[in-house]
Amino acid sequence: MAVEEVPDADAFRREVLEPAGPMVVAFWAEWCPFCRRFRPWFERAHAARGGRFLIARLDDEGNPLWEDFRVAVVPTVAVFREGRVAARRDGILGRGISEAELAAFLDATLTTRPA
Repeated sequence: MAVEEVPDADAFRREVLEPAGPMVVAFWAEWCPFCRRFRPWFERAHAARGGRFLIARLDDEGNPLWEDFRVAVVPTVAVFREGRVAARRDGILGRGISEAELAAFLDATLTTRPA
């Protein structure tokens, strides 16, 4: 599956909150150099895990969902299960998230189920 853009709250509900399986969302911004570097890592991480999870990207361009999830630093990655945030990894200001940090986060959160 390719990375899907989630443009608004209705699409977010439909594409992220309603599916039963895990959904990994990257909060990102086109203006952010760390986000532009992050995108191919995110896509490779999905492919390396056999597409076991759906993925979506949520740009900040006027998107109120950023406020709903209190995203302050990009990229931020969140794993949703059954309509709720099961795990989250915020980027570090001025550095973002490395490819190794992303892989470790996904491996840890996608192999364990919340209690």
